[in-house]
Amino acid sequence: MRKEFLIMKRCLNGVLATLVAAGSLYAVPAPASAGTLAASSMELAPGILYENRREEIGGIRNAVNILNLDLTDPGVRLELGVTEPIHKLSTPTRQAAAVSKEGNFVLGAINGAFNETDGTGIPATLVIAGGRLSHMGRLSPTEDGYNYYRYGIGVDASGKARIDSYTLEATFMHGGNSISVSGMNSGRIADQAVIFTPAHRMETVGQSASKSVTEIVVTQASDATSTLPLGKEVTGVVAEVIRYGEECNAVIPRDGFVISAHGARLAAQLQNVMPGDPVSFTVRTDDSWKEASWLIQSGPLLVRD
Repeated sequence: MRKEFLIMKRCLNGVLATLVAAGSLYAVPAPASAGTLAASSMELAPGILYENRREEIGGIRNAVNILNLDLTDPGVRLELGVTEPIHKLSTPTRQAAAVSKEGNFVLGAINGAFNETDGTGIPATLVIAGGRLSHMGRLSPTEDGYNYYRYGIGVDASGKARIDSYTLEATFMHGGNSISVSGMNSGRIADQAVIFTPAHRMETVGQSASKSVTEIVVTQASDATSTLPLGKEVTGVVAEVIRYGEECNAVIPRDGFVISAHGARLAAQLQNVMPGDPVSFTVRTDDSWKEASWLIQSGPLLVRD
């Protein structure tokens, strides 16, 4: 089951919604192509066309379901749904039903991303919604992995659907020094720094303590931290530092976050961080995605231009 899903919406008034429910949908034959055994289409609402095809590909029969959206129609929106909390599993059908209502009628839902298979339920991919980072995801370690490259699908600030590359830079700052942060609520990562927020599936950073990390507890954050704003510095004050070599398993504060940095190299970089020090955290992406309605990582990119 997936946690993120794409929602096709038609902003319908009560009358039109009633007409649709009463059976105003219709099916017509769709043009067949080579290998197509059968095809039909149905207009779900103005600007939203559903197609069903039966095709033979490589000797294997397939059922292909397609939703064609006209996003230039002001009543049609392609939105991202994310479960609350983000590691909760739910079917697209159930999630779509939960947000569909009069004036905001959901006409289709499609799985939008993958979740980890380690039992945590967290997404394996980047999730940005409403100008805020919900999850950083991870990159595949080798080029044959589906998310080795930073490609994503989303709707930009102009309302245009895009499949394109993206950049992401997360930085923890202290006294003019910075370290790169590679993960968010994902568990500790060898020789990397990870930020843990109140959206983490546990109250502490890990299930058990570790002597191989430095953990910095930050409170009094200047912004909500369950999700993190893009392009805006979030400031806070160091409440506690648990040093490399000690038993580290920090409790995540509700008004801040924890930086968990693995390894001796990062421990040396953070040796001057002390309780009471001001610190900050910033997430940046490229300008083309900075004010996007939403963006999720996906791949590999098969066709471009």
